[in-house]
Amino acid sequence: MGRVTPTLVICLAAATATAVALARPADPAAVSSTGAADARLVIDDFAFGAVTAAAGASVAAVNQDGASHTVTSADGLFDTGPIASGAESSFTAPAEPGTYPFFCAIHPSMSGQVVVEG
Repeated sequence: MGRVTPTLVICLAAATATAVALARPADPAAVSSTGAADARLVIDDFAFGAVTAAAGASVAAVNQDGASHTVTSADGLFDTGPIASGAESSFTAPAEPGTYPFFCAIHPSMSGQVVVEG
């Protein structure tokens, strides 16, 4: 039997977090895959672009990267679910002005924030 290394523990934790995030259904009221968006969030080179949106606006998440990603709110307000390479999804910006952190549930080291203006 192999030994348990710190790298193995980190990989198992990341895999578990990804499986939980992907198994959780996205809130259908907050996510759609059609319709015109008021703001645009570009995902490229394993990084999120800056995004500012009006309160309650539709935000398009455009994946220009070579891998699937999610836009998952750190506080559960929105979650696009997996967005394939070259695909687009959208979510509704929170109703209250502020800064809302998010991350990619598939690649948890990726993070960004939506700045919501009143």
